Amino acid sequence: MKAMTKGLVTLLLFYCTTLASHAKLLEFVLTNQEFLMDRESQRYGDFLSQLNKQLGQPQSINTLAVIQLNSHNKIVKIEQLTSPLMLRGEAFNSQTGFIESVINQPLDTGNLYLNVDENEAINKILIFSPKINPEKGLAWQFSTERHVALSNYGVKEKTGESVFKLVDNGPSSNRVDLVFVAEGYTQNEIARFKEDLTTVVNGFFEEHPLSLYKSYFNVWGVESISNQSGAGYSYPKDTRFKSYFNCYNIDRLLCVDINEVQKYVSQRLSSHSRDIIVVVVNTDKYGGSGGAVATMSLHSSAVDLALHEVAHTFGLLADEYDYGSCRVAAASEANVTNNRSGSKWAHWVDVANNVSVFEGAKYCRYGMYRPTNNSLMRVLGQPFYAVNSEQLIRRIYSFTTPLSSQTPNTKTISLSTQQQQGFAASLLQPTTNTVTARWKLNGKPVSSATHFTFMGNNYPPGRYQLTVEARDNTSHVIIDSKNRLKDTFTWDIKLTTVSNHCNTPAPPSHLTAQILDNNSFQLSWLAPTHAQHYTVQRLIEGTWQDEVNTAATVVKITNLAAESEQLVRVIGTNGCDEMGKASEPLEVSLKGTLNS
Repeated sequence: MKAMTKGLVTLLLFYCTTLASHAKLLEFVLTNQEFLMDRESQRYGDFLSQLNKQLGQPQSINTLAVIQLNSHNKIVKIEQLTSPLMLRGEAFNSQTGFIESVINQPLDTGNLYLNVDENEAINKILIFSPKINPEKGLAWQFSTERHVALSNYGVKEKTGESVFKLVDNGPSSNRVDLVFVAEGYTQNEIARFKEDLTTVVNGFFEEHPLSLYKSYFNVWGVESISNQSGAGYSYPKDTRFKSYFNCYNIDRLLCVDINEVQKYVSQRLSSHSRDIIVVVVNTDKYGGSGGAVATMSLHSSAVDLALHEVAHTFGLLADEYDYGSCRVAAASEANVTNNRSGSKWAHWVDVANNVSVFEGAKYCRYGMYRPTNNSLMRVLGQPFYAVNSEQLIRRIYSFTTPLSSQTPNTKTISLSTQQQQGFAASLLQPTTNTVTARWKLNGKPVSSATHFTFMGNNYPPGRYQLTVEARDNTSHVIIDSKNRLKDTFTWDIKLTTVSNHCNTPAPPSHLTAQILDNNSFQLSWLAPTHAQHYTVQRLIEGTWQDEVNTAATVVKITNLAAESEQLVRVIGTNGCDEMGKASEPLEVSLKGTLNS
């Protein structure tokens, strides 16, 4: 069994604000009963197609998919969440690591919390849940919908309160955010939470493959104060989240008020900053639980239990033991199957010497199969091994991308043949430095460095596409069918022969109008430096509107109101399609001629 040790992770500790002022928190109460009913989902077929395209097949029965719609019934966001209507309870022997009891307990009600941009008018959410198909595994089906009302905004945000960032590896938009919540700490004990958490975090990131990808994670601590210390037994003490052992009469099953934890965390951290939530209970007694919120104690073996539960909710991995209620059926999880050939992980059989086909998995002694004899998904204290590690890495890349940023960030670049432009890619690297960059110009490889310089004098004038592809070539992932481990960015380059074509044109000058008749006139001007074509604008009801686009310096303006007064101006544009400043306006009376 692994013991928790200190000093393995460099920690950055500071208090911060993370729930942006433009984000609002929505709360919805779900009932288990509404997910048991068959729904007519034909009218949601288009949304279901887009859901499947973005998320693919459900990989766990304990997940939900949520689609946010605006007032025009357009999709604002699609996300996959752990269902708040299920408690996963597993009790392992702290000495042997073997499973002793297991429970998957449906909950009557559960609260769903969504952070939404206040600039987005969310009108409705659609909720989809997994449906079991004995032959094909899981498939999304429509379950329920909610219209957004003012009452859904009733949760008060407490931005940054009691929150600190323990490990800061980058923006939450491109990291997996792991949140640990204090429970059972009194006012006099809460200062110790940071020290306890340091030990827990070190234990988490000792485990392969998390040890390789720890730079892909941020770690948050969320403090809470309890009136009593520790956890209750069979019933709660006076603690913030009502934790207690012997939940559902299982001695080591450590339960909390899941809805209250989610509400507390959601008030303080945006949805981008709370991908995984684990409650750390201030007691040395061994225990924990899983589900939308995992729990763990401070027992030295509890880290393995928490890793096992996180591998369920985050990694979407199945249990590999054969204890519990059994159902032999096709499985969506990467590490179990009802196919005795083990074709799901056949690509590892000749690569990893511990991978084969072992009968007994997902609570079934017979008819279900696992890839290794004993992994952490079967016995605590064991490694994840190749098949589970591959799935965990793919899941990490469901939240991140190997291309952190690119320079320049604009997609359109204009150059002359006498100019050059540097391009660079910033890569998110695991400890093995397996992420590489590959550059292609019009589809042909030009570099494998993290930067590339486009030399204008090396190419004829024309249009070019430059693409950088960042890819993780780790040996720990063989199959990446959804291309999670790569990302690309493409620039459009316009190359011309004029060396000064990108200089900003001066304003056109000496505008002159010659009256042709009572509803038309001819406008002329002097060409400014660097202008290659022009836009003539006319003031119409207080707004400048384009009248003519031309490369000439003389144009005719016709079909105007007779005997009217007109105000016009001219703007020059260079060879990069960049506009300069407008000329001084010219007032034109169709009763005569005026000069600037």
